Amino acid sequence: MREKKIRGGVVAGAAFALTFAGAGIAVPASAAAGESDQVTISVAAISDFHGHIENASQLQAELLKQKEANPNFLFVGNGDLVGGSAYVSSIAKDQPTIEILGKMGLSLSGSGNHEFDQGQKDFLERIVPAAKTAGFEYTLASVDGMNLPAYLVREVAGVKVAFVSGVTDELSTLVSPTGITGLTINDPIAAINKVAAQLKDGDESNGEADIVVALSHATIAKSAQLSADVDAGVAGHTHHQESLTTASGAPVLEVGEYGNSFGKYTFVYDQVEKKLVSVNAENVTLKLAERAADGTLPETAIYNPEIEKLYLDALKTAETLGADKVGEIDGEANRGTNDGEKTGGNRGTESPLGNLIAEGFYQYSQGMETKADFAIMNPGGLRADLDPNRDGIVTIGESYSVQPFGNSFATASYTGDQIYTMLEQQWNPDPEADRPVLRLGLSKNL
Repeated sequence: MREKKIRGGVVAGAAFALTFAGAGIAVPASAAAGESDQVTISVAAISDFHGHIENASQLQAELLKQKEANPNFLFVGNGDLVGGSAYVSSIAKDQPTIEILGKMGLSLSGSGNHEFDQGQKDFLERIVPAAKTAGFEYTLASVDGMNLPAYLVREVAGVKVAFVSGVTDELSTLVSPTGITGLTINDPIAAINKVAAQLKDGDESNGEADIVVALSHATIAKSAQLSADVDAGVAGHTHHQESLTTASGAPVLEVGEYGNSFGKYTFVYDQVEKKLVSVNAENVTLKLAERAADGTLPETAIYNPEIEKLYLDALKTAETLGADKVGEIDGEANRGTNDGEKTGGNRGTESPLGNLIAEGFYQYSQGMETKADFAIMNPGGLRADLDPNRDGIVTIGESYSVQPFGNSFATASYTGDQIYTMLEQQWNPDPEADRPVLRLGLSKNL
């Protein structure tokens, strides 16, 4: 039988195939490898958690099952763990999320754009030390000027597994420019490939690893350009669940959002041959039990009691801080919906909430020295419906949850042509775009 070399190993030509089952990607092992020399390593990866600690205890129950099945286990993040967070976390500056992820055994995380929401100084001087205290580290290779390691290595059963992180090169358009002054934002995939090449070049002086995993907080389409030095990839940023395989055969998953799902990676490494025999990757979606109005889970739910207690403690604190009434509302101010029932998933449709906030901006500006002619609101900034329990009363907590970023209100001057261009740019001409439409909220005079 003709043999074909793949990623440093040898597989039978007829057996070399990528199998797609749902969101999973599997690369079969070499039949010739000696099983007694092989180590199996499991990695669970989350992305875009955004402080949704209400899901943490149920996620932890599943992660512990994975670890029990294979003690050679790592739990990692791919950025946006904090920032743009659920109210229960953001009202306490995301400290509950950092503490809970540490208790869950998170080993490390790449950086997302939301870690920069309050600027590079806040990221480096508050988030990074808090994470270290909790038990995990951040890595970032694609931004020059940040005092973060380009990669982190975790040794599991004698195998060195390196994680290399890159954040979307659109970072400067997603956070306040003043917060990232002095930084150089590079292409995340090019940066990851550069570090991966060093880790696989055989030169101990610049670091070496047996397995290299890319943590790319960018759309999964970009991950198709990962080099042959990368053995598997985690994508994020758009909150989707997707999968692809690179030209060299490495599986890449975009692993969803909010701890509702995670990417499950299984590596088989031959310690005698010093080569990766196989890697399997699949997205695992949790069947989350719905919480009662008081925040508790039903008796039938499967969850970790320690993490659940931490969540309920944070919920109690958040409810105390956010119970005061700030206003009333007649009718609904919700985000976009895909199915007419569940809101929040559709940023490509006009939403009452987006228009209401834009109108609020416009009305507020009429009391300023420079009055706005109209106002706009970006759909990605809407993170919760304004009156989710529909009791007509808006509390601090409900209001805060809608826009948890701490962003600034601003006015700017544009020409008529620029306004037309802005409105046209709601539609992305790229047929492969992850979000083909991003519909702005507009004040009613526009």
